[in-house]
Amino acid sequence: YLGWWSDDVSVERVVSEQAWGRCRTENPPKDGVLCCAVKFSPDGGEGAIAVCRKPGGGIPMHVEVARAKSLSHGIGWARA
Repeated sequence: YLGWWSDDVSVERVVSEQAWGRCRTENPPKDGVLCCAVKFSPDGGEGAIAVCRKPGGGIPMHVEVARAKSLSHGIGWARA
């Protein structure tokens, strides 16, 4: 949402669970540009690290959540 949070409680996610499920693969790309992102929940209670690989040759990008955890014990898990 690029920093925008809906006041509409019914809006929970941009991509549905079913849409993510259709993107599932057992053979993610091994080469290409790699990008990592860190996101914290608005209340600061949870955090996640996601990775994306963009292979060349018109192959679709591959995105997955590497870790998602509660921040109740700090952010040390994000450094490991």
